[in-house]
Amino acid sequence: MTKQTAITRMATGVRNLDNIFQGGWPRGTVTVIAGPPGSGKTVLTQQICFHNASSESRVLYFNTLSEPSAKTLRYLSQFEFFDATKLDGDVRFVDLGAVLRAKGLQETLAVILHHLKTIQPGFVVVDSFKVFDDLAKSSEELREFGYEVAVNLMAWETTAFLLGEYGPHDIVTNPVFSIVDGLITLSQRESSGEQQRFLQAVKMRGTEHSRDEHAFVITSSGVEVYASRVTIQ
Repeated sequence: MTKQTAITRMATGVRNLDNIFQGGWPRGTVTVIAGPPGSGKTVLTQQICFHNASSESRVLYFNTLSEPSAKTLRYLSQFEFFDATKLDGDVRFVDLGAVLRAKGLQETLAVILHHLKTIQPGFVVVDSFKVFDDLAKSSEELREFGYEVAVNLMAWETTAFLLGEYGPHDIVTNPVFSIVDGLITLSQRESSGEQQRFLQAVKMRGTEHSRDEHAFVITSSGVEVYASRVTIQ
């Protein structure tokens, strides 16, 4: 029987999330966080990042959206996990929107790689990664771009989160899903007569994990995950 290499795990700072991955999120993984607008993608990811950010493990947050990072920060500042003292040091934001719209995917890739080499982060977030779908000239360009981003993130052994408003069709057809290590889906629907949020770990390479849907809420503390099949009363 082949001996397996032990997985290095980290605490997420999100209530009950570590239990889904047998005691902690696998370090060094590249994971897509998928869900519709307002499903909690940014809150979940930033909660994990602020909990783990340090001078030895910096967070690099790439914003590809038209709205500036300042708007994202104003929104995040309402949560207890937000720590303004970590900004521009342990947590750094880089706006990619302008270069992406003006110069396309290849120049954007160059900017991403430059910051990876300069900052050498422990964590990387790309919000939103799906915007590259709209700007790629072909499916081949999108595949090559996604491959280059993922390979470089893995080479730097960073823990990365690629956020996007991906649906079931995207998961089947988009080449990025065959490259990444993990896929977490966030959803909202009516349950027990109320609109509720659900999180599901669809895949995560290198570790066993729960594949059940887990109800969660967003409070002033951030995301709080409940046991599988538990609804919020």
